[in-house]
Amino acid sequence: MVVYSQKIVAEKIAEHLFLNPKLLGSLKFLYLSHCHGLVKTPDFAKLCALEQLVLEDCASLVEIDESIGMVGGLVLINLKDCKLLKKLPENFCMLKLLETLKVSGCSNLGMLPGEMRQMESLKVFHADGLDFGNSSYTTQQNVSWGELLWGLVAKQKVSLQLSLTSLPCNSITSLSSVNCNLHDSSFPWDFRVSPTLEKLNLSKNPIRFLPDCFKGLEEVKNLIIYDCNQLQTLEDLPKIKKLHALRCPLLEKISLKPGLFLEGYAFPHKCEKLLEMESVFKVVPIGEIDSELINNFGIYDVESMKTTQRRLYNGYTSSVKRCPIQVIIYGNSPHRCESFSIFYPGSSVPIWFTYQSYVPSLSFIISNSKLRYLNACIVYKLNPGKPIYFYLIFHNITKDKMIVHNPACYGIPEGDEYMTWLSHWKFGSHEAGPGDEAGTTMITRLR
Repeated sequence: MVVYSQKIVAEKIAEHLFLNPKLLGSLKFLYLSHCHGLVKTPDFAKLCALEQLVLEDCASLVEIDESIGMVGGLVLINLKDCKLLKKLPENFCMLKLLETLKVSGCSNLGMLPGEMRQMESLKVFHADGLDFGNSSYTTQQNVSWGELLWGLVAKQKVSLQLSLTSLPCNSITSLSSVNCNLHDSSFPWDFRVSPTLEKLNLSKNPIRFLPDCFKGLEEVKNLIIYDCNQLQTLEDLPKIKKLHALRCPLLEKISLKPGLFLEGYAFPHKCEKLLEMESVFKVVPIGEIDSELINNFGIYDVESMKTTQRRLYNGYTSSVKRCPIQVIIYGNSPHRCESFSIFYPGSSVPIWFTYQSYVPSLSFIISNSKLRYLNACIVYKLNPGKPIYFYLIFHNITKDKMIVHNPACYGIPEGDEYMTWLSHWKFGSHEAGPGDEAGTTMITRLR
């Protein structure tokens, strides 16, 4: 019995099909991935019914026949990892029904058809690994006549380069440009993306900020930005369902457009310098906090805290850093009330705390006015090397209403010392009123 590998089988099928064109007339799906012997696609004139063409990892493919423009029913073309392919045929743009085009890994692809940006049917465009960063762009207002003239001359001297202006962005709903050498200056002044964009992946590019063309969006369901080593801020973000900002070592701030809250899942893992994620958390040195708020905490020796160094665990970034005493501000949003936390070494509870307990819960009656804010003090120890979850629960027993605070950032005691956590919650007008019976409970569990 002769056993063929998947690659050899695919190549034999391809050879058989193209030598017998009568078989091609009703073919709808043609999957020829890993055909390493395929150098050029044959005439597509007989493939009038073809809807999907998959040529992934055809390592020797250097040319796609011009007749591909005749296959008007094509909705998907996958050319991923065809590393020797240098261009797409000009009449590629005749494919009026094409919805998905994947050219990721086509590292030698040096140009796209000029009319490609007019392909209004295209919804998915993946171009990971292509080099769109060879050219720099400036706004029209900043271009002098000399620079413009020199640019025209230079274009005659250099080989054709991939440009973002070639991208068909009018109707794209999924755009992936991972590792495309995109700098801040790589985005032309008139480059715009579709307002219907649902998924955007800008990972592994040397951008420092989110380009202006993406700030104009109203909503992105999934924004993926990982391994962007130069990224400093993500500001004025649109409405986002999922945000993945992984391993961006210089990222300090994530903010949304005014009036927006981060409604979905956010994962800034290993972004060690991240100090602010709007409506979620903000880490501020204690010396920069308003004195009235500090007084509300019952802290009067701020100067000594400015120089006290302790380790702070940030659960949002899964990182630990040694720093002076910080105030962690948890943002006000539809999902939480605004709160403030301070962690510092020691085990003494300020004397002005009215209710104290050696067990993790206590109850009390609210006085004759509405509860505007709640201060809580917790003293704790931790087992070394075992991150935990903290849950501080306020329960209005009378109204049967609960508010749960889960501080993702907390101080790590050193050695056998205790750590004190002061928490200050701001309440709205309906959380608790005069005469209500209430209670607080502290719960911890290992991560």
